[in-house]
Amino acid sequence: MDIKDNTIIVFQSDNGHSTEQRAHFGGGSSGMYRGAKQCLFEGGIRVPAAINWKNNIPKGQIRTQFAVNTDWMPTLAELCGIKLDAQDLDGKSLVEIINNEAEKTKHASGYCWQYQDMWVARKGKLLGNPRDTSKKKHKLKEKRFLLNLDEDIGESTNLFKKYPEKVIELEQQYRNWLKRNKQVN
Repeated sequence: MDIKDNTIIVFQSDNGHSTEQRAHFGGGSSGMYRGAKQCLFEGGIRVPAAINWKNNIPKGQIRTQFAVNTDWMPTLAELCGIKLDAQDLDGKSLVEIINNEAEKTKHASGYCWQYQDMWVARKGKLLGNPRDTSKKKHKLKEKRFLLNLDEDIGESTNLFKKYPEKVIELEQQYRNWLKRNKQVN
């Protein structure tokens, strides 16, 4: 057996394109997505990923379900037959999604993360303290930015005032996540 036959390879890009001075103000484009590296708009966090395991994972298939980098550890553990106490992990195994393109996201109940003072609650999408780094680290006037990614993938319309109950729900989701992770805000 060749080592490639028994090796799982995962590739995932590291955030959106760079706009920092140290990278000569970057280059690249996030296309239709707003934002760039070091922000939580889709242009800063939506990245390609691929997994390969010869003779075990079918080639050339595409999945579009919401998944995050924390999903790789439980996915690899399951693929390798390793029992994992995953109840306290943010990541979820992607094995069912890999095996079935119709499988729903494993984060239907939501997902949160934080970078510097910015944060995101996903069950829908609410940004807290958003910045759009594709606009030279432009800090937005709004402290909350509610989005409907199904209808506005470019994240141009803030629905904060239109859906206050959704804002309250997602802010609570974020606060609960902070408590679980013992990160006092």
